[in-house]
Amino acid sequence: METASSVSHQDTPIFRVPLEIIMLIFSFFACLPEDKQTNWPNLPPCISVSQVCRYWRQVAHNTPELWSVLPLQNPGWTKLAIELSKPLLVSFHVFPANDGSWSSKESPRLAFEQLGRARDVVIGHRGTKDPNSAALAIKQIAQLSAPSLESLDFVYGVLGSKAFNKQVPQKLRRVVAFESWLSLNTPVFQA
Repeated sequence: METASSVSHQDTPIFRVPLEIIMLIFSFFACLPEDKQTNWPNLPPCISVSQVCRYWRQVAHNTPELWSVLPLQNPGWTKLAIELSKPLLVSFHVFPANDGSWSSKESPRLAFEQLGRARDVVIGHRGTKDPNSAALAIKQIAQLSAPSLESLDFVYGVLGSKAFNKQVPQKLRRVVAFESWLSLNTPVFQA
């Protein structure tokens, strides 16, 4: 009987799969809808994949697509994803905790610092009924431009004319406003 320590990496089928294929699988895993990603509720795909073994961590850290959806559960993960996703555009979903507060203000702040390279941004979630819950995100959006933004989902909030530092997001093609108020002077309507 073989023990785990006597089995080499070359004996494991995954190590015979070409590196490019593993990277594609990891990239696909990162793009799955949230309810299909993992059984671990607060572990994003980029983190769960990178914790399997040393080889997977190495592959994960060299697959920028895996890190392009910024995990906001932990500021350390957010910083790592920001670094490892370069030079790609990023996506993030900023939402308050169920009590309406921001569970970790550091991660959303770090994510919004990347608004200049953001492709898709979701602010808020339908479980929150407080229009003030998106206040932190709105404040960040007012101060920053988003030249690469293609999609914005906005839930329970107010977006005014000062959004995106008063600059029109030229690539913006999709805006979803759910129980929100958007000023007609908001730059998203001028795109």
